[in-house]
Amino acid sequence: MPSILTRPSGGGGVSASLSVAFYSDAGLTTPISTPQFGQSVWIKATASGFAPDEYTFYLPDNLGGLVDVTQSGNSYEYDCRTSGTINVVVIATDTIGGSYAGGSGTLTIGTLESKYSIDAAYGNQVTLVSDKVDVWTDITGNAHNATAPSATTRGYTTQWGGSSECVGVSTENDDRLITNLNMNTSEVTLYGVFDFNDNTVQGALNVLGIVTGDANITSCRFNAVSVDDTINPRTINFQVRTSSGAFELTGNIVNGKVMFVFKYSSGTMRAIINGTTSSQAVTGTLVGSGTINYALLNVNTGSWAGACPFPVYSLGIKTSALSDSDQDQLYADLVKKYPA
Repeated sequence: MPSILTRPSGGGGVSASLSVAFYSDAGLTTPISTPQFGQSVWIKATASGFAPDEYTFYLPDNLGGLVDVTQSGNSYEYDCRTSGTINVVVIATDTIGGSYAGGSGTLTIGTLESKYSIDAAYGNQVTLVSDKVDVWTDITGNAHNATAPSATTRGYTTQWGGSSECVGVSTENDDRLITNLNMNTSEVTLYGVFDFNDNTVQGALNVLGIVTGDANITSCRFNAVSVDDTINPRTINFQVRTSSGAFELTGNIVNGKVMFVFKYSSGTMRAIINGTTSSQAVTGTLVGSGTINYALLNVNTGSWAGACPFPVYSLGIKTSALSDSDQDQLYADLVKKYPA
């Protein structure tokens, strides 16, 4: 972050100064200090004691770095693509007279998870025991941690790009991570972001499998995202089980980053997979009983068993369904947070 320096304007002993303020509207009338993730905020720099003709805005990006923008205008629209408290610095310069001044202000940006009231979400926070995953921490603060039931069921892990970027967890055979989140619900919203980098996957891969505590997938209501290795292009599959059978909604994926937001509500599955939206009608009464939990990134057969094939950036679950418009917006926010 640049230092805030001031060079006074000439004559009269008037000092050059710069103030920075934040607004929720382009008209710069409504102040804001705690925007949501993905919200637009307008930054206004107001000079005193000199007449600048150039403004440089130093803005945090979603990768932990800074972006600087230089322009003639004193306001700038900032897209909140990170979370937490950020410091914005502006340097204003009178390029003719040589005067300049700097100012700064802070914003506290909410998380994507709080914006959509997500019940449980998982990112890069894991607890390892003997190099295997014992706990994958729920980053929402709701304490629905994904935990290995015993020492013999801990999953494998691999980190890509450092622990601050993403983490992958895989399990084999009876290995699994389960939560205390009750999934015996009538609605659900699920989302995920992961890398898919190999079209030679063998065996069943569940990126987000909704299962009971004993990992019996056939007793669940919702099964989300298994990669089918038997066809090309590869597909990911969402499943809802009812008294009329198992209903599936599938979508194609290719090598690279995969993003999805899936929901089920009132007899309809709706999914957005890498920008493509599809839906599937469901009939019958939901089946599945007891407290239904979920395993994360489960690889149980083939060449990937005991390994961790894909980096996972984010997995989340909400025990109710978003509206179509909020589902669309959640997908758009995931694109902002995890650019290709």
